[in-house]
Amino acid sequence: MADQLKRASASRKGAGESAIPPAVPDRKARHKVEETEMRIVGAGLAAVISMSTCTVALAADHELVLGYLAFKGTSYLEVAETISDRISKATDGRVEIKINSSLLGGAALAPGIRDRQVDMGLVVDAYYAGTKPLLGVPALPGLVNSLAEYRSLMDGDLGAKFAEMWRADFNSVSLMNVPFCPQILASVDAISTVDELSGKKLRVHNPETGRLIAAAGAKPTALPAAEILPGLQQGVIDGVFTASCWAEASGLPDVVTHVSEWKVAAYLPWELLINADSLGELPEDLQKAITDELAAWQGELYDSYEARNQDLADKWRAHGTNYVVIDDAEISRLVGDEFSGPVYEAWYGAAEGAGLDGRALVESVRASLKSN
Repeated sequence: MADQLKRASASRKGAGESAIPPAVPDRKARHKVEETEMRIVGAGLAAVISMSTCTVALAADHELVLGYLAFKGTSYLEVAETISDRISKATDGRVEIKINSSLLGGAALAPGIRDRQVDMGLVVDAYYAGTKPLLGVPALPGLVNSLAEYRSLMDGDLGAKFAEMWRADFNSVSLMNVPFCPQILASVDAISTVDELSGKKLRVHNPETGRLIAAAGAKPTALPAAEILPGLQQGVIDGVFTASCWAEASGLPDVVTHVSEWKVAAYLPWELLINADSLGELPEDLQKAITDELAAWQGELYDSYEARNQDLADKWRAHGTNYVVIDDAEISRLVGDEFSGPVYEAWYGAAEGAGLDGRALVESVRASLKSN
């Protein structure tokens, strides 16, 4: 056999065919070829994975824009910053919420939701109480004195009236209603008695508290939230009634030396509103998923309210602030008839102008609280 192969080879040479066999890649060359092929396959696979990832990222069927204000240290801001993830999970990624704190400011949020400049928004009820007296009910002196009382009112007829007002006047559906942390008076000088209110320039954020302290001799002073800190530094105001958690997180311990718990309008809410058309255009299953999720979240915020706020006094004291809880006798004096009488009379007049029977409403609130 070997001789036959030799003769065949010689025959091919004789015929002019090259005696050099076709090149066969050595081991290193083959390895390089395999590496190249693997890189090509890997690149293709990566591209497929990347395209799949992009598909997932863009999978939301509906997009909603939410406007809010940057209130540090509050449950309000926590909701604004985490609602996108929470709703995405609740809707299996079908609804995306984009948040924006620069589109609309202050009292412009609710009208902006009505006019659909944004689909949703976190609004501060007190900002609208001047023109919507119904929203001032929780701030009426001595009326609501605990979280449990406030929650029972919002779960009952008063909450239903709030929802009706938002729908009728702002074409909005209220999805959450939660109080800010307790309100305090942060001041440059000590204000621990009613008499010490006299002559003090105090910033307030609702008309009811403004009228109350005015009756006690203080000077309510209007000031945007962004100007509170410089206002205190420059003597424009002597103090501010505001949410304790926001004040502590926003630099006020650097300029005030005294904080007092007056339990005046202590439970003032924020609400999450959505334009009724923006909600209605979503499929019914998504509407239900969103409203159910936010109702559950609201319950969580109420249930954790005390625990979330129990260390606020210690936080203030850690800054070196003189923190005092005003005794019941002094609070009773402030919210008693002498000073609160003018507040209620002014509110009754505003309510009548808005088409409300204010006296009947207050009596129904008192009856409701008494029965619970």
